[in-house]
Amino acid sequence: MARGKKYHVFMEHVTIDNMTLMKYRKILDDYIKKHDLWDVNTRECWLFDLIDFKLQGNAGLCYRSIRMLEMHWGFDSDNDDIDFYIIRHMQALQKKILEEEMAEKEAENK
Repeated sequence: MARGKKYHVFMEHVTIDNMTLMKYRKILDDYIKKHDLWDVNTRECWLFDLIDFKLQGNAGLCYRSIRMLEMHWGFDSDNDDIDFYIIRHMQALQKKILEEEMAEKEAENK
């Protein structure tokens, strides 16, 4: 758990295993490309960056991504665990993707 003084959450606090992170990165990449979100600068883009930089071992860019999530997307390093934040938002995104796919199938069947 990564809680403590503000701005004391770093790359080493992301402890989700690499296989799960690679799965999340693929889901985020597909979603971002499908909805052309790179220009919009959404939470999904910053989560993708954080996961990608964690997998690369780039501490500086992980730190920047965590700070952006904190400044603009509701992550609070005083009260939130970065792993739980990632998992919670990935679960919500996966649910949203399934709902979109079901809606697309329904539209095709009409």
